[in-house]
Amino acid sequence: MNSILDIIGSTLVYGILTIALVSVSANLTTSSVETKSTFQSEQNLLTLYHFFEYDFLKIGLGKTNPKFKSGACESLQIMWYSDYDENGKMDSIMYYLNNIQTTDRGTINKTVKQRPIFRKLNTENPIEMHLNIVSFTLTYLDANSNQLPYDSMKTVTGVNKVRGIKVRYLVEDSYSVKEPPQRVFIEKTYYPKNLLF
Repeated sequence: MNSILDIIGSTLVYGILTIALVSVSANLTTSSVETKSTFQSEQNLLTLYHFFEYDFLKIGLGKTNPKFKSGACESLQIMWYSDYDENGKMDSIMYYLNNIQTTDRGTINKTVKQRPIFRKLNTENPIEMHLNIVSFTLTYLDANSNQLPYDSMKTVTGVNKVRGIKVRYLVEDSYSVKEPPQRVFIEKTYYPKNLLF
């Protein structure tokens, strides 16, 4: 009789320990996925940040006015001229958002509107970057850091007033394990030295 009670007791203890180990393993997996997804969101943000940091500081390099293409500077796109590769020839660089994409967010089954950003150099095919951008806005500033109306960007006179560009964007993790998903926001104002004189 005692041996039967010992077997039942040890089976019960074994079952409790097994459930505890499975629970710890599941928690570690969830934590690992969340850490990886946070890291991926931050990586996407930094990738875009470094592109802007490098490219925006070269706006107007070696070019007299107009340094921007009139009619191509809006809230979701920007195009400027610069001797980008410093070979003595003018290049045109363009960033723009297009083609809203929907992405299923893992097991949660919610749909997120993510927009790829495109970078185009001269007449080359645009490079499409999927960085999980949910929100993106460009704002153009004058010499007093006042916002210039987008309508004024359609004329050469308007684009010649630009002295700074404020970029705001929000990156969201598309494979978040729990709600709300991991979001990273950045706002940065660039004052390219070639626009200041």
